[in-house]
Parts: sequence; C-alpha cells; structure tokens
Amino acid sequence: AAAIVVISHLANDGYLPRVLGQGFGQVGVCLFFMLSGFLMSRLYLHRPATRDALARYASARLARVLPLYLTVILLSVIIWAATGIQLYGIVGLQKFATSALALHAPQILWSVPVEIQYYLVFTLIWVTPQGRARLTVFAALVGLQVLSAVGFYVAEGSTATLPFWLHVFLIGHLLATYHARRETDGRSWHLAAWLTLMVLPLVLPELRRGLGIAVLPIFADPVSIATSALVLTLSLYAAGPFRALAARPLVWLGKVSFGIYLLHWPMLEIVAHLPIHSAGAATLLVLTSTLVLAALSHRLLEEPAQRYFRHRSRSGDPRHSAQAVIAPSTGSTAPFT
Repeated sequence: AAAIVVISHLANDGYLPRVLGQGFGQVGVCLFFMLSGFLMSRLYLHRPATRDALARYASARLARVLPLYLTVILLSVIIWAATGIQLYGIVGLQKFATSALALHAPQILWSVPVEIQYYLVFTLIWVTPQGRARLTVFAALVGLQVLSAVGFYVAEGSTATLPFWLHVFLIGHLLATYHARRETDGRSWHLAAWLTLMVLPLVLPELRRGLGIAVLPIFADPVSIATSALVLTLSLYAAGPFRALAARPLVWLGKVSFGIYLLHWPMLEIVAHLPIHSAGAATLLVLTSTLVLAALSHRLLEEPAQRYFRHRSRSGDPRHSAQAVIAPSTGSTAPFT
C-alpha cells in the first residue's frame, strides 16, 4: 500500500510513466484503510472490551502512529518558521494545531487523522455487544456516514475526511469476520488469484481514462474498492502469486511502511531541486533515501516508542505477555500491529 503511494507520486512528478499516477496513490490508501479495518477487528474483537483491554488498545494504536506523525509535523512547522520552506503544507500555527490534534491535515498527511478517527469509531464497535446491537451500530454508522458525506459534498468541503472513507474500513471489518469463520488452505483461491493478477492493471485510474472508462473518486470507485478487497483476501489466503507478499524483503517493507509513506514526500521535494536530469537516477535516489530514512525512523523512533508504551500498558497486568500483545493467536505479526 505504501509502495503504491510512492510509485504514484514518482509518476506525478514525471519520474515514472504517467499511467502509474493520477490517482493511483489513493488506491494504495484505500488498501491501507481496508487493511486497518481488518486488523483492528481481527486483533481485538475476540477480546472482551474491558477497561484494561481498551487502555492497551489505545496505547498500542497511538504508539504506532503518533511518534513519527507528530515528529514530522513539529519539524515541518519549525522549518517553516526558521526558513520559510513549506513541508507537507504545515504553514502557520492553525494548520499545526489541526494536524497535531488529528482533526485534519494537509497534503499526504491527510490519511493519518482519518486513521486515528477510525480508531475511535472502532472503539464504539468493540464495546457494543455482538449480535443485533452491533448490527444496529453498523447501520447507524453507515447512515451517519452518508449524511455527513452529503453535507461535506454540498458544502464543498474536503473529501479527505472520515465520512468519505468509513465504508472502506468497515469492509475490512467484514473481511475479518468472514476470514475468521472460514479458514482455508488457499487452494480454492489460486485460479481467482491468477485471474486477478491479469486484470489488476485496470485498477490504474489513468489507464481506465485512456480506455474511455469512467473513474469515480477513489473512495466511491467500485473498481478500486473491489480490487482492494480482492487483493487483501487473496493475500490472506496466500493464493497463487500473492504468496510472494510473504517474502522477507516485503515483510521488512511492511515494518517500515509508515516511514516510507510519510518520509518519501520531502525526498521528492529535495530531489526536484537537485541538478539531476535522469528520471531513473532521480527515482533511485528518492527510493534509496526514503528506505534509509524509514529504517532509521523505525529503529530509533517508532520501535522504542512502541516498546515504551507496551511496557507501560502491561506493567499493571502481568497476565498479558509481550507475545500476547504483539502477535495474538490470530496469526497476525508484529509489523502489522
């Protein structure tokens, strides 16, 4: 998902073919939101929503997102105040405050407040008893989403808000429910996996435009949403070529993916001002510098913060070991939590 965003931005800046950009990055965000909805449901819904469990959930979620996010926006506003250089569109204290409070953020940062706001919505789902009550909450959330999205649209507000993306998270929740009830070895999905791989290029918005196929905004585009759901499902069952996503290099990319997502943006800005006339050299420099920064961020900032908050959340309850917090018996692994 993070790689899709980076590829799209490289294409938008002219370093890769145009067909790989022009909205393709939001397909990556769509996949990420759906994966987030899946993981929140798979990691937590089987546990009682006790006060301790909710506290550990909040601690784990904020430790995963806030350290790097807050560091980025803080450095951005400091650099802007000192030099006038604008990074991530953080200009002035108002934008800094709305971003830091996860109300709304500009440019590539927009998805982080949406993610954090979904954590609050998921809390409501989690504390609601299973059965009819939870279905009622789901229906209410969808109804509220529709009303909110219509209101934002009429007022010409930003579509980079939770009301326009909530259904993507909820689709991930439904996939988690289905997957938990129907385990399989994946053999029945192999044919679907290869067929999906053949038609996967059609998820590129610019390719569809070139073919004369209408492309809706990604949050409402049935091709993008259906493809994200299919890719996630086929990956879960390790079907056909999607088994390759479990390769060690890609697992490592998953570990540092949040850094890749946030830190490639200033690298694009820096490379754009360097005297580099080769698109290939510029692409290589952006990718290399981004991976180095993401690895350093993960090792020096994100992992220590997560260890600190995990230790604090467990210190009052010795029954919960590190393994239980990081990798539950659902089969999830630490990089994703």
